Amino acid sequence: MKILMVGKTGVFDTLAVALGYLNQTDIACYSYFGDLATEKARRILEVGEEQGHKVFIVNHKNPRIIMEINHELATLSGLGEQESLQVIPLSIAGENLSWLLIKLASLPLLGKLFLNWAKRRTQNRLPFLLKLGQDLYRNYAVNSRERKEMIAAAKPIHK
Repeated sequence: MKILMVGKTGVFDTLAVALGYLNQTDIACYSYFGDLATEKARRILEVGEEQGHKVFIVNHKNPRIIMEINHELATLSGLGEQESLQVIPLSIAGENLSWLLIKLASLPLLGKLFLNWAKRRTQNRLPFLLKLGQDLYRNYAVNSRERKEMIAAAKPIHK
């Protein structure tokens, strides 16, 4: 299965959460970490693989809409779970400030200052972001057989 993590900041906070999901900690080894051109291009980037699941990241101003589009496409295509793409929209506390810093990084004279600030901010928040990714792994690393047997109910089920 392929997993796409969508956040407001692709190569900053979203990358760090994906690394936590993959149980990796070295964000500096990724050449596209903090790369403004990659962030602006909104390309899907492969981060790594965990137990046969490939993890990708991308940025979008409304991550939930990507999940909804993927859901609609999956129902129309009828693909099996092995070929499907699971989209995880991320809502990270404090990501709006990171997003603003990245937008300000496009300014002609002061842009480099804001870009460095955004990188430092992600690096300072790295333990928090990695923990979010590890928590996601625990929630989404359920095999397909168990997922089909789960029951969601708004009220308690009475026997």
